[in-house]
Amino acid sequence: MKKTLYIICVCLICIYMSFFFSSAWAAETYPVHISPGGEAESIETQAVSKGGVTYLPMRTLFEVCNASVQWNSATRTITATRLDGAVLKLDMRKNTAELMAQGKTEKLQMPKKGYIQNGTTYLPLRFVGEALHCGVIWDKHQKIVIVRQGLTTQTDKQGQSYLLDLYSGDFYRGLGVQAVRIGNSGIADSFKLGDDKYGRPWTWEVEVTGGGNYLLKCDYDFTSSRIHIIDFVSYINANTGEAHFDAAEHGVFCQQAGDTIYLRDKTGAMLTINDKTGTIDKIDLPKLINEIPGGEELDNILPLAVDGNYIFFRSNYRLNLLMLDTANKKLTNMKDVLITDEVAALTGHKLDDPWWKYIDPYAVQVEGPYLHFVKLEDGILYAELRTYLDFVTVPLEYKYR
Repeated sequence: MKKTLYIICVCLICIYMSFFFSSAWAAETYPVHISPGGEAESIETQAVSKGGVTYLPMRTLFEVCNASVQWNSATRTITATRLDGAVLKLDMRKNTAELMAQGKTEKLQMPKKGYIQNGTTYLPLRFVGEALHCGVIWDKHQKIVIVRQGLTTQTDKQGQSYLLDLYSGDFYRGLGVQAVRIGNSGIADSFKLGDDKYGRPWTWEVEVTGGGNYLLKCDYDFTSSRIHIIDFVSYINANTGEAHFDAAEHGVFCQQAGDTIYLRDKTGAMLTINDKTGTIDKIDLPKLINEIPGGEELDNILPLAVDGNYIFFRSNYRLNLLMLDTANKKLTNMKDVLITDEVAALTGHKLDDPWWKYIDPYAVQVEGPYLHFVKLEDGILYAELRTYLDFVTVPLEYKYR
C-alpha cells in the first residue's frame, strides 16, 4: 500500500512539474513593428515569447539592424558585423557573447541561449537588438514590440557616406572598418532612442561647410500625445569633434553668412562661429530678451532672417519683432522704433489707447495690431503693421545699417 501511494505521489509530482515547465516555456507570438532609419518603409513581422524572453529569427533580426551575419555550423557560432564595424559573436551552446568595437572586447551575458526550431535560428530580441544598436520597446497597451534602428547612414551632395549612431550620438565619415569618427552630434542628448514617446528621424541632411566642418539637420517625428515634428540641427567641428546643437518643436536656427555660422544652441544662446578658425562668440539671448521692456513675457522666439551681423526674430506676441545686433550684442524690440506717433495716427488709435495692449494671439480679444515681417534688402527692414477687424495695413521701413 505504501509503495502504491509513493508511486502515485511521484506521478502527480511529475505531472505537476511537467505542466509547470511546459507553461513556463509555452510559446506566444507578438507582432513586431520595425522602424528603419532614413526613408525606408516600416516592417511588420512576428516575435516568439518563451520563458519570459522574446525571440526573433536570426536573419530577420540582423537584417532589420543593418548588420551582416555569418553562421559557422561546425562551431555553432554566429558572427554579426554592425554598420560601424563592431563585431558581435554569439555561441549557440552558451548564453554569453562578445562585442568587439574600436579595438576592445567586451564580454556580454545573454538572458538565455538562442535555439533552433524547424531549421530556423531564434535569438533573444532585446539583447541582440541593443548590442546592434537598435532600440527595443514593449508597448504593453497594444501588446506589440517596436524596434528602432540606432545606426543610420546618409550621404552628402558629393556622394560621401556618413554614419550616425542614434544611441551615442557619434557621427562618422565612411562606413564599417573604414569609418572615421568625427565627433558627437548631440542628437542622443535631444532624443532618446529607447523612449517610446519619440518616433524616428527622417529627412536627414548632411552638409560639409566651406571650412570643412559639418552641419547635420533632420526632422524628428514626435508621437507622445499627437503627431508633430521637432527639428534638429548640429554644427560639428571636424578638428575638435565639438558640437553645438539645438532641437525645438517650433524650428531651430542655423544660417551661414560667408565664413560665419549663426546657430542657436540648446541653451537658447546665439552663437557666431568662425567656420575657418573655429572661434566662437556666444550671446546670451535669453538674458537680452529679459532685459528689454516686457521681455519676461515673451516666448516662442523664432528666427526670421539674417543679414550679416543682424538677426531678426519674432515671438508669439504680435507686436514683438526683435532685432539682434550680434556685433554689439544689442537686442532691439522693433515696435519701439517702428510704432511712432505718426504710425499710430494712421491706425486711428493713439499710443495710450488700450487697443495697443491686445497683443496676445491666444487671447479672446483679437482685434489688436501685429507686426508682419516682409523682407530685408540693402540694410532696410520692410515690415507691415496690420490689424484685425479694422483691416488696416501700414507699410513700414527701418534702416538698420
